[in-house]
Amino acid sequence: MSVIDEYLKQSDPSMRAELERIRTIAQGLLPGYEETITYGMPTIKYKGKSIIGFSARKNHIGIYPFSSQVISDIKELESYSTSKGAIQEKANRLLPDSLIERIIQERVRQAGI
Repeated sequence: MSVIDEYLKQSDPSMRAELERIRTIAQGLLPGYEETITYGMPTIKYKGKSIIGFSARKNHIGIYPFSSQVISDIKELESYSTSKGAIQEKANRLLPDSLIERIIQERVRQAGI
């Protein structure tokens, strides 16, 4: 069992499926990925660099691409609640798979991998 499996096991069941969906998308895009906990949240690393983190919060799921530039460069994220380093998903407005894929791909590109 990985450290992310342990995190998910302890997560609120109402948020677990979405956390698992984000994880699965990242796993599919990043062959040879590594799973870790960074800043207390599940993180997918690729070639030694943190690519995407995700965590359950009280009223949302946070998605963290470890780059404020990723968030500012993807115009579709303007219609979601964001901060300098995070994207907030609400249960009634989840990011589509294609947008999560784009976040990951842009982070990989910006990381120079």
